[in-house]
Amino acid sequence: MFGSNPQTQTFLVGVSGDGGSRGVALGTVEAGIDAFKILECICPPPCPPATGDVNNDGFLDGLDIQRFSIAMLGGGSPSEVCAGDFNTSHALDIGDVPGFVAALFGP
Repeated sequence: MFGSNPQTQTFLVGVSGDGGSRGVALGTVEAGIDAFKILECICPPPCPPATGDVNNDGFLDGLDIQRFSIAMLGGGSPSEVCAGDFNTSHALDIGDVPGFVAALFGP
């Protein structure tokens, strides 16, 4: 299985064994990968510029603060993340707070 952390990491998960018929003994098993090929990369579509309207009601107001906070803690939908992703990291994190606050209280 191949996956990624949208912030910084890409990882490859697999199953390793000792090749014997008795299976793998309990404990840590180290394995190496000689070669692999990426056949397809499915990337999320790019987000439009962040607006701060995280709850998508057409207004930038106090109701967006709750959805921004929930989304920052990992409970946001992709559209909520896009609306609050001011630092374009494809995730809501502490780096998005200044942009969100500026949008919320700006002109």
